[in-house]
Amino acid sequence: MSTTRRLSWSMMLTVEPVLFFYAFGFFMNIPIAQQYVYKRLSEAKGFPYHFQQDDGDTGCGSKSNDTMKKLEREVQTYASYVQLGIVMFSALPSIIITLFMGGWSDKVGRRPTLILPVLGGVLDAAGVLIVMIFDLPIYCLFVGAFLHGLCGYYTAIILACLSYIADTTNQTQIALRLGILELIIFLGGMVAQLSSGLWIEKLGFTPPFWFIFACNMTSLLYAVFIVPESRLKSTVERGKLFSLDNFKSSWRVYHEASGFRKRNLVILTASVGITSIAVMSTSSVINLYTLHSPLCFTPEYVGYFSAFRQFIHGVGGVTAIKAFGMCLADINVARLALLSYLGFLVMLGFSETLLLVFLSPIVGIFGGAGSPVLRAMMSKIVSSDDQGSLFSAVSSVEMLCTFLGTAMLNSLYPKSLKFSAPGFVLFLAGIFLLLPFAFTFCLKDHSMFKKRRLMVNKASEYERITDNEEEKEPCSPSSSGDVSEDSPITVMPPQNLPRWRRYLTVEPVVLFYTFGIFMSLPVLTQYVYFRVSKFKGFPYNVSETSEKGCNDDAGANSSLKELEKEVQDLAAQIDMGNVLFLSIPSIVVVLILGPWTDTGGRRPALLAPPIGSAVESILILLIMYFEWPVYVLFVGEAINGFSGFVTIMTMAAFAYVSDVTSEKGLPIRIAIVQFAVFIGGVVSQLTSGLWLRHLGFIPPYWFIFACHMAAVLYVIFLVPESTHTTEKKKMRLVSFDSFKAIWNVYKRPRNGGRKNLVMLLISDGIISLGVMGISGVVALFVLRSPLCWGPTTLGAFMAFRFFMQGFGGIVGIGLLKRFMNDINVTRVGMVTQCASLAFFAFSDRTWMVFLVPIIGIFGGTVVPLYKGMMSQMVDTDERGAMFSSVSTVDTFCNFLGAFIFNPMYIRSAERGFPGLPFLVAALLIIIPLIMTKFLKDPTTFRKMTENSTTEDKATEETKEVDEKDVELKDVPLNEGQEVKL
Repeated sequence: MSTTRRLSWSMMLTVEPVLFFYAFGFFMNIPIAQQYVYKRLSEAKGFPYHFQQDDGDTGCGSKSNDTMKKLEREVQTYASYVQLGIVMFSALPSIIITLFMGGWSDKVGRRPTLILPVLGGVLDAAGVLIVMIFDLPIYCLFVGAFLHGLCGYYTAIILACLSYIADTTNQTQIALRLGILELIIFLGGMVAQLSSGLWIEKLGFTPPFWFIFACNMTSLLYAVFIVPESRLKSTVERGKLFSLDNFKSSWRVYHEASGFRKRNLVILTASVGITSIAVMSTSSVINLYTLHSPLCFTPEYVGYFSAFRQFIHGVGGVTAIKAFGMCLADINVARLALLSYLGFLVMLGFSETLLLVFLSPIVGIFGGAGSPVLRAMMSKIVSSDDQGSLFSAVSSVEMLCTFLGTAMLNSLYPKSLKFSAPGFVLFLAGIFLLLPFAFTFCLKDHSMFKKRRLMVNKASEYERITDNEEEKEPCSPSSSGDVSEDSPITVMPPQNLPRWRRYLTVEPVVLFYTFGIFMSLPVLTQYVYFRVSKFKGFPYNVSETSEKGCNDDAGANSSLKELEKEVQDLAAQIDMGNVLFLSIPSIVVVLILGPWTDTGGRRPALLAPPIGSAVESILILLIMYFEWPVYVLFVGEAINGFSGFVTIMTMAAFAYVSDVTSEKGLPIRIAIVQFAVFIGGVVSQLTSGLWLRHLGFIPPYWFIFACHMAAVLYVIFLVPESTHTTEKKKMRLVSFDSFKAIWNVYKRPRNGGRKNLVMLLISDGIISLGVMGISGVVALFVLRSPLCWGPTTLGAFMAFRFFMQGFGGIVGIGLLKRFMNDINVTRVGMVTQCASLAFFAFSDRTWMVFLVPIIGIFGGTVVPLYKGMMSQMVDTDERGAMFSSVSTVDTFCNFLGAFIFNPMYIRSAERGFPGLPFLVAALLIIIPLIMTKFLKDPTTFRKMTENSTTEDKATEETKEVDEKDVELKDVPLNEGQEVKL
């Protein structure tokens, strides 16, 4: 029986530092040794390869000379064969020795198998140094590779680390822990590759290999003196390394498995092996590919690309396991990873420019999740005493496939050069990934991947912390596609968090996300305006020092005035298209995802929008780099829409806050979330003009992408789940039950007013129509004459407008509620909104436009109070469905507003009164203002609900009170008056 102990740093950091330093040396060895061989062969053949140069432009000479081209092919061919020899002399011995090491480590412990490959790395580095110092033939490199292989090579250290983690980790966390190990490998590779080019260019080849030697020595000393053992030596069996029993133990893992276990083990092992062909075997070919013309990377760029690739795959792998594990089964995460890496290889194979090469790892961002997930699935099938035997077989298969793949791809690469198709081998590796993808559909009985294997920890002075959760029944196959049992949604009450995280849950996510969204609005609007102006020949100056964005002669010159109208019309139409492709998909998605979060958790809904926005940002950057047609923007908007856009984020944030906040504090908490929205808008809008004026359009969109990625990472690692335990049946993600749940929110009789809930929903939608639907017109209104604002002024105004709405909302709720009830506060807010919109319609001076937000200062109180009142009327397990309907109505009204106000603006501008849409929006706000006359006091609803609940508990009956059974008087204008029944 395991006991609980305080975790020390040495327990939390076990094999990770060993693997990091080994991986650092291992991955730094690959490009440096490869480029050393390339340099030696270039010298022997007389090919001008310059690894140290002043201009740093290219690493290869001019290719206009046919002789140079022929020499380059010869050098590439010989370098490929030498690399193949190094892999052969290290891989083949390691495959054999690893088959003995696995069973041996089950008997004597994991540390010997951890130490041996690191020792081999030390000997290999020493051998390479001797070759370099004494200028020995390059074939002497095979000796060091052979010694490394005899000690187990990369195969053995992977075996040791995987087995060690399986010994000391709770089974539900194995996939994530293995993903972290993969990230450690990629991080070591990233830092090594990033610095390798600088080492070579500044110091040559010998100093970096001394550093590789030092890394391996550090790893060796850490493994010997710091890493504790995870298994005690067996007292029954003697641990001989070269014993046939060790070899048989790996065979028994597969031979003695029964039923579908054997089938699944074989399929998963084959999948991991074939995946290694595409992941590991392509490394050397990718380096040669980037050294070849037309890319001609220098060592510095080879290092940069390798580092970037390792980092993206490592971080993306951990992120995919953590994020998608909340809503997908492990096997589906593995399928996504395989397809992602396939996309990386295909895009890299077509890349002929520096930009495309560096964009390709982003396409394969989730590729690093494949192998860890597949290994974790295998680990759950076998017992804890067979982990070493299992992973020795898996590691051997991986290394065998890596060797065969390297031999095949390095042999085919020189042949592909003859046909001027160096990317062919990358396409071929991508085709191989389709095999494990197909194999995953042959797996049977997925419940075995969800069962919790009993962990028996035999550590000496290292006791694993185990949870006390009861054994859960495996999920039925019908539910395996939704939420993986090995990646359960963990409910973490806010009171268990540090103090700062109790009050900062979704707010930073909302801040990062809205920062990116609101910064994209003026940047994208002005980019479209710039592209349309350029197409029409209208002189719109986005980056000049002049504050006016339009030409001063536009008012006097009839031709320019006509051009300005054409630009405004086309820009308005594109804006309507963007809204259409964003809004319609997000409305559909929120109707499905919103109710699902009541049983499936809020975090997936918080993750989807920033992921979609990040993908859209990448597409917009491609449009800007390659000047694709502006209509391609609609593709990115559709992707963002299907991820939920602001609709899902709003629903998820408000539902999350409602879960963790008392009813009394709910309005102010919603106002704080809304204030986070406005702060994101303030800072982003305030700085957007400066970004555009000084840096153009591309740098700010890289920053927008970073904001969305920050939101994704914050949700994954810092936001706990908020949903409570519910008796409701867990809902499938894609199910008609989602729509039924939304319908039931408004169909179900409620204590004190179902009609009030419907009226609040309609009022909230009309306010969104009048306030948010007009947003697209605001930028066009101030960009035209006579205002002719530039980017800086537009950004300053949008920032000021958002700040006044957010600040006014919090101050209004905190101050006005001292003297008025909730509904009267909303009435004040709507009156100020109407006044500000009406004033905006007649503003033709800059100071008048900046006065508009001050007039509507309390307009930000309306939405938080309405949503707070609606949240009080529904049960806690209905809030996701309720807020999904609210977000749907808001988004639909925003979409409808764009189609109403944008054409109205075009027609009204033609007739000399562009402010007409603002007057119409002000008139719309009057409708919910009138409807407040028919709303009832929400405190009455709450009291009646509490009384009814008390009666239900006493009589053990569920009695619903409909509106027809209760009559409530209207809320008096004076809060001091009593509300009578």
